[in-house]
Amino acid sequence: MKWGDRGMRIIHGLVMLGVMLISFTANAEKGEFDLGIAVGSPSGFIAKYWTSERTAIDIFGEWSFNSNEYKAHADVLYHDFDKIKMDDLRIAFYYGGGLRVTITDNGDDEFGLRIPFGLDYFFSDFPADIFGELAPSVNVYPSTNVGLDVMIGIRYRFNIKRN
Repeated sequence: MKWGDRGMRIIHGLVMLGVMLISFTANAEKGEFDLGIAVGSPSGFIAKYWTSERTAIDIFGEWSFNSNEYKAHADVLYHDFDKIKMDDLRIAFYYGGGLRVTITDNGDDEFGLRIPFGLDYFFSDFPADIFGELAPSVNVYPSTNVGLDVMIGIRYRFNIKRN
């Protein structure tokens, strides 16, 4: 894969995003980490790190063997557990903002913004959740265009809180 100046700018942007996310989560209280898969457009692996009872950092990665491209996004999410109230069910409406990147072999790389909205159902007797998400996106590099990510997925929750 040829990176060139365009690819290096995207990598620098992802490194800066990573530093911001790490500094944001440095004093996280929750200590839970979710790992799973999502299908739709895009499809791939997804991870979520809870920074508090209602906030989380969500990171996603997808690759395509047919078109030799890699897509990733990272979002900061806020979960509202008060919007949907049902007996014995824990459901959150969530929303947030983040960045997305597409890196390709042919140099048609893209960098943009995302605004995800979704519903997250948390199992009461098993450390997992099922979610559905819509995320309007706006690419800002190299040209401006809009898109929509639609995915559903499942994640397993690990407790990594240090004593």
